[in-house]
Amino acid sequence: MRALEAELGSREDRSELGFLRDLVVRDIASLQDLLADVSADKIVNAVDLLQKSETIYLICQLRSAPVVDLLRYVLTMLGKRCVLLDPSGGLYVLALACSADVPCSSSDGGIGEQTSAGSR
Repeated sequence: MRALEAELGSREDRSELGFLRDLVVRDIASLQDLLADVSADKIVNAVDLLQKSETIYLICQLRSAPVVDLLRYVLTMLGKRCVLLDPSGGLYVLALACSADVPCSSSDGGIGEQTSAGSR
């Protein structure tokens, strides 16, 4: 990884394509590290834990957000209950919609009444 960082730091291409190339190379290196560092036993253990779990809590930020969104989708399609813990406490999408003056509502999971942004 250090060799890769040294190579990227000394690059001459400062263009948009060069930037994209750097991102792709870093992601490839990260995936290669993941394959090298995670054993088959760890994968089996993780799958067992996920399978036995009633609720799976997912957390993400920055570059991991798309991966966690996909994981949440797949787990939901498999019938697992997932809770996404994002930096805004799970309300990020709701906050975006409400901040844009778009009618929106939130629910406390069926325990109470729904509230609308227009009724606050």
